[in-house]
Amino acid sequence: LSICGERGEDAKANKAILEEGFKTLCDFDGDLTAESEAASLYVLTHVHLVKFLLEEGSEKMRAEKKEEGNEDFETVAKMLVDVIGGASFDAACVLKLINEFQGVLHVNVLRMLSSPGESYWIAAGGGIKAVLGTAIFRGLRQLKGYTDRQWGQLHPTTFPNTFTTALKMSPGTGFDLPSLPTGGDTNTICQRKIKSLDDLSASGSNVSLRFVADMSDLRNGCSIITPVGQCAVLGSPFYGQDVEKWYKGEMRKVNWVEEDVRAAAKFSMVFDGKTIPMRKAHCGCTVS
Repeated sequence: LSICGERGEDAKANKAILEEGFKTLCDFDGDLTAESEAASLYVLTHVHLVKFLLEEGSEKMRAEKKEEGNEDFETVAKMLVDVIGGASFDAACVLKLINEFQGVLHVNVLRMLSSPGESYWIAAGGGIKAVLGTAIFRGLRQLKGYTDRQWGQLHPTTFPNTFTTALKMSPGTGFDLPSLPTGGDTNTICQRKIKSLDDLSASGSNVSLRFVADMSDLRNGCSIITPVGQCAVLGSPFYGQDVEKWYKGEMRKVNWVEEDVRAAAKFSMVFDGKTIPMRKAHCGCTVS
């Protein structure tokens, strides 16, 4: 394996990093647990492989088309990293957190690696040995910059609150619930999709609510869980109460029939059907 694009650096030190990274991946058991440091290197190698291919491929296109215009291929490469990595086409991420391209990224990487001689991108990167070597080197170099290198720390499940963002508070502070270290990734059976190639948090696919119903026994066979608890209202004693249960895959039984609901109720609100509620008009006047 070889390293490309690292000019002016200590070649001997770089080679040592590459050899360490290669051995770590060779010894990796393929299990992306939250505690695994090898899992962190595996994902970061994948990330840097994609970025390197896009960088070199875009540069090759620039050289080939230099007489046809002045396209900003550096900008194009960055855009491709975002789009191919799964960045949402909805800037506000309201309708969709990610796009469909991320779902086929890993398959396309494996296809190129299995037939490197047929890949424009592998050729642009200097061949299979240069591509893999550079990706492993850059991945381990980035990983060494972290204090805690466990995959769960790089890949946490986050519970952001819109008030935290609106008040310009740092993620994980303010009204956000505590993040939790999470295993898995985009391509594991236990789906924990990363947000993008630059945001490795497990926020691309984690569902916020889980509901299971046994249609043959609704009274005893319905369960539900949501990480914000039974109440999503800030200040409620039940806000965030189920984070640990949700994280462990546990559920709460649903009281399905009226008898059970009344037995479990702590408070009740009664409407007499006669009193007309008062409301305020837009002008501030009270009307009925």
